[in-house]
Amino acid sequence: MIKVAVLWLINEDNEMLLAQRAHHKAQDPGAWGPSAAGKLERGETFDDALAREVEEELALRVADYIPRFIFERDYAHPDGEARKFGVYCAEFPKARTGLIRIETREVAGIKWIGVSELTEKMKSPPNELVPSVHSIWLDTFQAIWPETFVAQPGSPPGLSHPPPPATPGIRPVSAVRAAYESGVTRYSATPSGGTVTLIVPADEMSNVVWPPTTVD
Repeated sequence: MIKVAVLWLINEDNEMLLAQRAHHKAQDPGAWGPSAAGKLERGETFDDALAREVEEELALRVADYIPRFIFERDYAHPDGEARKFGVYCAEFPKARTGLIRIETREVAGIKWIGVSELTEKMKSPPNELVPSVHSIWLDTFQAIWPETFVAQPGSPPGLSHPPPPATPGIRPVSAVRAAYESGVTRYSATPSGGTVTLIVPADEMSNVVWPPTTVD
């Protein structure tokens, strides 16, 4: 099984950064995918691979984006070789996009895209987006926006309604920074009713400072 580390960068407008695979790549050339992704090398953890791949592809160091783990998922890739994805997200202000320097041997381009527009792209012809779009992506978006991102029965995934406007201190990914400041390493965040709830594994409860501090 091939293990792959995946990062989604999300800005203050709830837009996600897509990266286009270089057109000369043997697999999925020119397809749009997550902000960064790459296979684990021998002896690496998901954390190790993520840091290496993001620096190689986008020239960002870990301190530039503070990744937070979301989940691991198995995926039956169309090429017949199973994958295990370790998926992360991180806040990244749109104003800092200029820090990104793409490695053109790996990445053809990047762009910010809103979730509503992205769901329309998810209905697009094959090969415009990487193959995991209708499985791993859907799980990822539901984890980040559990109350707004739903699968429409019998059709590609879509939104039940548009994501809520950004609210200072209550943005879905603000919980990332709250978790970081609290010392929590793995979490899920649910923005609901004007609050941010951190769901923390029992073995990490001793690390939590409560209430966590959300950031604008």
